[in-house]
Amino acid sequence: MKQQESKAVTGVSPDNSPEGAGVQVLEQCPVWWDEYPGKNRSFYQCSLWGQYLKESKGCRTFYCYSESDGKIKGTLLAYLMPIESPLAKIFKLNKLYWHQGPLLADTADFDTANALLAALFNAAGGPLLVNGSSPYIDQKEVGELYPGLSEKFKLKMNKWATFLVDLTGGDEKVWLNLLPDARRLVSRMRESGYEVRFIGRNDLATYLDLLQRYRKSAGLAMPPFYPTNELLDQLDDDAVLLPGVYIDDRLCAVSPVLFHGDTCTFFAAAQEPGLTGRERSVSYLLHWSIMEAACRCKIKSYDLAGVAPAPATAKEEGIKRFKGKWGGRYLEYPVLDGGVGIMGRCLDILRLIFRKTIK
Repeated sequence: MKQQESKAVTGVSPDNSPEGAGVQVLEQCPVWWDEYPGKNRSFYQCSLWGQYLKESKGCRTFYCYSESDGKIKGTLLAYLMPIESPLAKIFKLNKLYWHQGPLLADTADFDTANALLAALFNAAGGPLLVNGSSPYIDQKEVGELYPGLSEKFKLKMNKWATFLVDLTGGDEKVWLNLLPDARRLVSRMRESGYEVRFIGRNDLATYLDLLQRYRKSAGLAMPPFYPTNELLDQLDDDAVLLPGVYIDDRLCAVSPVLFHGDTCTFFAAAQEPGLTGRERSVSYLLHWSIMEAACRCKIKSYDLAGVAPAPATAKEEGIKRFKGKWGGRYLEYPVLDGGVGIMGRCLDILRLIFRKTIK
């Protein structure tokens, strides 16, 4: 990954953080940020993610850390996004996100986790809705602090899940760990003439057109994070791959994959709207091609994030069933969600009543 250049920073010690916590909240990245707690931290807790959000998406980003006796006790990267709805604009309601945090020197250190969130909420201002997930690969023990944090800040705690595929045995072992149905469909797609090619920058516009058409056909807005020239400019050339499935030179589906540290994950996938028959199995060939490429790069795990533990719809049930076919270890992790403060909680209730107004 490309290094972010050093920037001068100024800090804030919020009034409502626990006394002596030594918490700082910065809107520019400390030069040491990516050195703590190690190179395998989630991409979503790295400076490059914050830089991308700030420069390409116009988000306010917050680098929060707790320090004691010259040692870093914990960090948390979060970002603030406005909610695009008339009601939200009237009340100046924003949504605060973080992914896979906080990261702690002592994963049982509730006081530091509490101090980081208190400082973050104070710095972001209000009213706020929040959505933040715990680490679930390197520091999954932090998730055990979430029930206490939920009670402390009067936030809801939901569960989300992933399947984490172990790639350390190489592609032959990974292939044998797939469910027979997945192996059969991958083989059938190849025998039918479907092939995978990796899309380069010159073809990025083709992927973006497919993504827009796919999301529109599904009644979805564009995702907040997908491959763009701005994102690729900030990453090493091999940090993001765009495998696409073709038949007769026609692009059917694309599933971008992000490589970081010892793991990789896919995001912003798209396929041609209205696929029928065997074409609906293109995702099987895509995911197997991702795992083959990851094994060649000596990546240790493939993160199939985005699974509802208790599916409420047929779509959620289908996603869980599909992602469970790849031999991965099922992991659940907590997510904090809801409004901060009295005004935030009241607006959160309105959000539940008027879901189409405040998304």
